[in-house]
Amino acid sequence: MGNVFDALFAPGWTDYRKRAYHNTYDVTKLIQSSENAIAA
Repeated sequence: MGNVFDALFAPGWTDYRKRAYHNTYDVTKLIQSSENAIAA
């Protein structure tokens, strides 16, 4: 699992006719008891 803040242009170029790569991130430590928002 990578660092969500270092994820510029990740996972890189993909030939979608063959594969669709994806990355996952554990953001548990970033969640606060106040309002939170996640965007993609």
